[in-house]
Amino acid sequence: MASDLAIHHPAESELFADTLSCELSQPAEFRAGNASGKQAAAESLLRGIAQVEDLRSEDGGEERGDLPLLVQRMDAKLDLMLVLIGRMVRQSDDALPLRPVRWSRRGIRLETG
Repeated sequence: MASDLAIHHPAESELFADTLSCELSQPAEFRAGNASGKQAAAESLLRGIAQVEDLRSEDGGEERGDLPLLVQRMDAKLDLMLVLIGRMVRQSDDALPLRPVRWSRRGIRLETG
């Protein structure tokens, strides 16, 4: 989905030239400031994702601890889903405006104005 208004900026070509990208309107906002609390939340989320991925790569017949590996994977996925659902509920209170967002493997552009 392309926006009606083309943006001509050197950063635009750095981010999106010759690469797959996606552009659509999403509820999004950029807030500058101290992100120390958000850093801990992001780290926790990344640890949850890493735990799921680590358990996925383990041998299916091996058991660690008291629970079979499959149960450990399901538990890690459930924990991750609960974190994500909790984050969505918190965000629903702050109704963010729909803004054009475009991203690729190189970065993201959020139109704020």
